[in-house]
Amino acid sequence: MFLLDAFSTSFDHWKGLDIVFNNVGSVKETEQMSIINTNVVGILHGTLLGLKYMSKANGGNGGVIINTSGIYGIDPVFLSPANSATRNFVNTLGRTLGHPLYYSYNCVRIITLCPGHTDTELLSRAQIVNAISDALAPGLKDIAVQILESILLQPVKSVALAAMVILKNGPNGSVWVVEDGQMPYEITFPNRKEMAKRS
Repeated sequence: MFLLDAFSTSFDHWKGLDIVFNNVGSVKETEQMSIINTNVVGILHGTLLGLKYMSKANGGNGGVIINTSGIYGIDPVFLSPANSATRNFVNTLGRTLGHPLYYSYNCVRIITLCPGHTDTELLSRAQIVNAISDALAPGLKDIAVQILESILLQPVKSVALAAMVILKNGPNGSVWVVEDGQMPYEITFPNRKEMAKRS
């Protein structure tokens, strides 16, 4: 209900919407249903509301939806299975809703941004210790802390700049990565037959 109110209030105030930036995230593996509700339900709900309010078929002006996913949706990490799975959902949602059929009807581009390790509260030592669960295997918390201490975190500004680049240049249905503080790059997904394991 809160999300619907936010869209409705914004739409009434600005007399329309042009951009929706769905930037939500939870990494707390100790509360996996919370991860699903935030990373899956939240992004899906925000995307559908964005389409509702911006779709030319509904009287809108068209627009752009940028959904934030993460590199773990492309390269899953064993320390965070629920988080990785939900990020993969976001990538797939953007790729499917990016089909030309949807665009021809709604005139809304759907783009997915996958930040790499970024200097936010989600990746603080305290958060990681509380987020990772040892329930499925002992020692995961310690491994997570060791990995965190060995990686370089990019500044939040890098992600913001990447969002501006893909907002301007990102094709409908595209998936982009921004990591190591560099410019974003678009990725392509191989055909499943190209991935077939040959004996």
